[in-house]
Amino acid sequence: MGSKRFVNNMLSVFDLEIAETSEASRGISARVVFEYNRRTGLRSFRILSPGIPGSVASKLIAWLEKNVDPEDIELGFESRMLTAETLATPPPAL
Repeated sequence: MGSKRFVNNMLSVFDLEIAETSEASRGISARVVFEYNRRTGLRSFRILSPGIPGSVASKLIAWLEKNVDPEDIELGFESRMLTAETLATPPPAL
């Protein structure tokens, strides 16, 4: 019988590529730092790419905060298509 794994501390740097639309090959790429500490409750994302405008960086960080859960990470991040349309759409009301 297996036991559940927990992530206690994590520091990860990864590249996030965002297409303008689901059919477009053109888009932007951002280098992201993710820091997590279960004990202190720290969970932060930073965009390291200097060419990313602040408004886009804010949307990226908001999307990452909503969609990345450290408790679900066992062997790494799962790659998914992210488009500018996804970032522009407001999250559904609860």
